[in-house]
Amino acid sequence: VFKTPPIFVAAGIEAVMYLGYGAFLGFLPIYAKNVGLNDAEIATVLGAQLVLAMSVNAGARELASARSCKSPGSNGTVPHPKY
Repeated sequence: VFKTPPIFVAAGIEAVMYLGYGAFLGFLPIYAKNVGLNDAEIATVLGAQLVLAMSVNAGARELASARSCKSPGSNGTVPHPKY
């Protein structure tokens, strides 16, 4: 696992995403209330950001999976040699 760069890429993207989402989640509701948005509008913005984050995460996993499965097996594993 430690010798597979796509895993580090996916993990790094996910870590940055969670860091950004944590900062966003902590300060946006307070700011939005001060600006005058109601609770439904704040929930819509937070929900849209969550959906976007989940789709980016899924795309990064697909990219990492596609780049790491270069072996001849159908599921990314090396087939057992026949004796």
